[in-house]
Amino acid sequence: MNDMKISTPVNSSSLVEDVLQPLGCEVIRTEVGDIQVAQALHKNGGFLGGETSGTYIWPNFHLGPDSIV
Repeated sequence: MNDMKISTPVNSSSLVEDVLQPLGCEVIRTEVGDIQVAQALHKNGGFLGGETSGTYIWPNFHLGPDSIV
């Protein structure tokens, strides 16, 4: 896994931290929007980005939204 970091916007549930931080995963909060999530992944590294609209970003494949599809 790349850097044990994820990126998600500030309007995502705090459960993200509650579940992932005890597992050693750093949660990087961004402004709302898939572009901001992708930019944070590009800048900080990470293995996954998620936006509350249902968008997922898998930076190992591509920084575009839903790039695994």
